[in-house]
Amino acid sequence: MERLGDLDPTMSAVKIGKKLKELGLRDENGKPVHESGITIFYHGFWTSFWHIEKCRKALGIDQASAPAPSAPEPAPEPDPTPTAAPIEYIPDFIANPDAIYAALLSLPWQRHQASFGQPVPRDEVWVAPYPYKYSSRIYPACDGWTPELLSIKDAVEKHTGVKYDSVLCNLYRTGKDYVPYHCDCEDEMSPAHPIASVSFGAVRVFEMLLKSNRQIGEKMQLANGSLLIMKAGMQQEWMHSIRKTRREVGARINLTFRVMTKTEGVA
Repeated sequence: MERLGDLDPTMSAVKIGKKLKELGLRDENGKPVHESGITIFYHGFWTSFWHIEKCRKALGIDQASAPAPSAPEPAPEPDPTPTAAPIEYIPDFIANPDAIYAALLSLPWQRHQASFGQPVPRDEVWVAPYPYKYSSRIYPACDGWTPELLSIKDAVEKHTGVKYDSVLCNLYRTGKDYVPYHCDCEDEMSPAHPIASVSFGAVRVFEMLLKSNRQIGEKMQLANGSLLIMKAGMQQEWMHSIRKTRREVGARINLTFRVMTKTEGVA
């Protein structure tokens, strides 16, 4: 057996035969290998060739006769169950958030009554050209856009490319104020547009839960001056909440900018 690593893969079968003849190699029967066959160590493999044509093909010189590569394995089908909420988060979206927070405290906050006569566990202000019905209570149309609200709305619209026509303002005065799991998917809301949520004041934990699989959820802290975008369609598949906390936390204001459908006849 001989090492024939100096065989050039561009050689023709005739040149390979001449090369073998020049080496004067013979097989175990004493016959010249260029006439019969050869066992060689080529590129790390012991290989037996019984005629020159096979040798030429095995060395990759005849590419046309090389076996075709096997077809790749088909990609697995994607899991239709989402594992991450469709959101975008920018922690420092608003410059000088403390000054804006102080100005927003002067909004005409109200603590409404829930459907069973209990007070809603947060203060609210609804600003929109249309009324809004949520959890059996109706928020009337209100043209209460302040310079601060308009400035924030303008910044949000520049980032998202969406023209918002309404904002629900929430004031959580202490850690006992909260909003339970819910989705903003009422008929008055456009599912084709994202909801933009801007936070001011104390940091609170924002939780999300997949409707179709309550084992899948996410948590995140919403920083002072941050922007959270819940992308179009999220309200149909996910719920979200701000839970109570026993920690001593300050007040927090949250503004959720929405696109409404015309609902002059809501009742």
